Amino acid sequence: MKDTTVILRARFVKYERALAMQVMEQITQNTGYDYYARDPRELSVFCPTTPELLNNTVFLRGTRRNCDYDVVVHQCKDNDHRDRYANKVIAALTNWAQGVAHAEGTPPCYGDEVEVKGNGDYWQSQIFVAELRDKCISRWVCVDERYADEFRQGKPYNIVFWRHMRPVGKSVTMRQDDDVYTWERK
Repeated sequence: MKDTTVILRARFVKYERALAMQVMEQITQNTGYDYYARDPRELSVFCPTTPELLNNTVFLRGTRRNCDYDVVVHQCKDNDHRDRYANKVIAALTNWAQGVAHAEGTPPCYGDEVEVKGNGDYWQSQIFVAELRDKCISRWVCVDERYADEFRQGKPYNIVFWRHMRPVGKSVTMRQDDDVYTWERK
């Protein structure tokens, strides 16, 4: 049996024209990973201070530990809006959990496939070369995608620097038990 780690467990309750959320378990208060929505119709996920549901953002547990189990409510204009909003929240939390799963764990090795992005860019597949540590903003060094074949053939290649990196290959599953959603890393 594979080891699993709970990344997030949250309860969602639908009320008349409202959605309530309570974070029951979270892998860490400060994951170092925020999910920035790729599309204005999606929600972003951050962990600054306390849980909260906003029109375009979901806040999870953060620095204010006394608010970890607070129940937060998002008011909606009607139940259709509430259901669409609930689906967006679940999708955003799934994206966030996948990012957390990829951000944690062992660092990649030279030649491993990784996913990288700059600020606000989309995740894209690259070949890992090195990590620059001292005061580097764009510290992840990868093979320029136009030179991937040269790299594989042992020929000279160009490199590109990236701000964010995550290893490829870890899976996140989401399961629902009544009104409780659990995201796990396997």
